[in-house]
Amino acid sequence: MTLNYTSNFGENALKIRPVFAILFTTLVSSLLIWQRNVRSIGQFHDAVLASPATTSFLKQIIASLLGALWIYVAGAIFNLTTRLRLASVDRTSSLQTLNLWVALGSQRIDSSLPVHYMVLTLGVILAGNAIGSIWGGAITPILSSATYTYSNADNPFLIPLFNQPWFTQQYKYPGTDLDFNDNVKQQCETSNGDYGFVPKCPVPGLQNLVLDSARSATTIDGRPRVHSKNDNPSFSYLGRSYGAGSSQGLQSVVNTTGIILSYSYYETGYNVNSTCGYNSSSNFTLDTVFKGFTPSNGSDISLDVLLARGKLPNSNDDDNEISFPLVLTNQTSNPGILTWGADFKNNIGIAAIAASDPYGPFNKIQCTINFIQTNFSVGVNVTNSTIIVEPVNTLDKSISNTFDEHNYLIGNAMASLGLLAQTTASLTYENLGESLNDNWQIYNKSIKSGNAVERPNLASRRNDTSPVSAVEDSFNAMLDDILVGYGAAQLEWNTQQPGAARNITLRNQYSAIRLGQDSYIFATIAINILILLIAVEEAVRTDNWKQIPLLDYLDLKSVIVAVSAGGRDIAEDCRTRHETGTGLDGQSRNKEAADVRIRLIQGSDDFSRGPVIALARVGSEKVEKDVRDAESTRLVSE
Repeated sequence: MTLNYTSNFGENALKIRPVFAILFTTLVSSLLIWQRNVRSIGQFHDAVLASPATTSFLKQIIASLLGALWIYVAGAIFNLTTRLRLASVDRTSSLQTLNLWVALGSQRIDSSLPVHYMVLTLGVILAGNAIGSIWGGAITPILSSATYTYSNADNPFLIPLFNQPWFTQQYKYPGTDLDFNDNVKQQCETSNGDYGFVPKCPVPGLQNLVLDSARSATTIDGRPRVHSKNDNPSFSYLGRSYGAGSSQGLQSVVNTTGIILSYSYYETGYNVNSTCGYNSSSNFTLDTVFKGFTPSNGSDISLDVLLARGKLPNSNDDDNEISFPLVLTNQTSNPGILTWGADFKNNIGIAAIAASDPYGPFNKIQCTINFIQTNFSVGVNVTNSTIIVEPVNTLDKSISNTFDEHNYLIGNAMASLGLLAQTTASLTYENLGESLNDNWQIYNKSIKSGNAVERPNLASRRNDTSPVSAVEDSFNAMLDDILVGYGAAQLEWNTQQPGAARNITLRNQYSAIRLGQDSYIFATIAINILILLIAVEEAVRTDNWKQIPLLDYLDLKSVIVAVSAGGRDIAEDCRTRHETGTGLDGQSRNKEAADVRIRLIQGSDDFSRGPVIALARVGSEKVEKDVRDAESTRLVSE
């Protein structure tokens, strides 16, 4: 058999080019799936954020090119299949059908077509444009985040430790003569530096802010309480601080990689749990020393001097009792008084309240305060300056305490709670009483709204248990703040001392860029597979488009030559169909021409006879079929 090389090469190229195109788009989809977890936080991220218009322009170009490859492959499959259909000896095609194929192949709407064909063409064109949009969604740079572990000995991020006695010697350390009042005035300095207001002693340095926490410890709607970090109000806690997260706002996270969004780490601390109830035999009381004392200068001021005194249940027999004076004046609108004593002895923290009317519901409430060693997860959102502390797990008592080996932190925290009752006394306003009472009112509203749960009182003195629960929340909130204050003081004032702080590993979350949305990425691979399946099905059905005619009906010059080779039969048939029996005027809307049926007669393989578009006559199909069969037999034999 002698075949023309040019015709064979053209036929093979026609079939191979779409294969390379669909394999390329499939490779791109596969790479997009592979890179779904890849995040860029470097130069690509910065370039996308710096030039969004350019990024969008380039994305649109790439998406259009990839979409065009899909359209090209689908069009090639359609073109090959319809050319075989046109050359079929068993079936003929009308000029209207050929017009439809041309409209579909060239992606244009032909107004001479019937409405349903125009709708079909429009649908194909819209689908082609939508395909490009799918690629757009698959390659669009999307703002995301990436998490990396960060630990740098040269630029450490520190958390406090409390394994050595330090300047805040408010607690009477076992085996020493230091009392908690000894160094309050001398040692409780403050620092108002670049990062915030950090006193060496949370009380009295931050006492008003600590009382604000007592006042707002309970939320009406049951949602986590939002409250500022006392030493740096630009940061806020969402929920309880648990005494953790003191490093925030006092240190900056060294970042040379990208734009940091948040960071997190683990910190061991104390989960303060206050358990309160009424103790009718409480030894902590208010005793009147002077009643109605009037100054000798003739002033109408009348003073009552009281003494808050008593031993707490955790005291030893030879311990001195807690004792401090309080003064009431007739100039205040509220003659009541409320105070408490607090101490940590024998590894037990106790706080006892003494109060007079109108704070009577709080009188003789006594709390056991437990400091439970717990691992916490601390998450810091840098963008909105919020801190979330969540307990991870409670450490067994058999596990050694590595951050507060001798309970120095607990002792100082309880001493500060006791000192708070002494330093906030006022002649004109009852700070402690109003703080606890305000939170009690909030707690009552929370109960009415169904967001708080009443807890049974431990010793029945009154029917209403909500003061007890409110006090538990207030003491927990105050001690959380005090613990955070001591941690901040360690980091601000004492990091050079042994055992004052340690470096930790951070998990930093950076602003990152990822390519594409998953739904669009998977849509591209699905469309690639669908096109491949259609191509394979058509290739099998048509025996790899065997005997594909060389004539392409989309090539106008080839069509003109092939039609002219067919003679005047088609024109004569159109004239006969026309109502007047005259020639057609060339208008594309003439219905007579649309119904004319044609067929393609393939030329010879040696080009001695070119392809011919001829009128489909009755009986001609069988003759041409016999010719085709004879040629096929000859080609096979050769």
